[in-house]
Amino acid sequence: MLGDSFQTRVTGRGFVKIGTEKPGLEDVRPAERGWTEAVAAMHRVHTISVILGTREIKHRHRKGVKAQRGIEY
Repeated sequence: MLGDSFQTRVTGRGFVKIGTEKPGLEDVRPAERGWTEAVAAMHRVHTISVILGTREIKHRHRKGVKAQRGIEY
């Protein structure tokens, strides 16, 4: 389904400092960078899918067919 548009990337060290101890900047910064990259990638994929998915649909109204009771209204 996702094909070539899906990628996995390692941006940090994994699970670190579990519990009440807070993670240090050496763990937070790579996680934030990874999140920013992921959001940007999702935006690009969405933008491309919207652009590629836009096309005119053939509709009977363009041929002069009037709206029919029970179908269009």
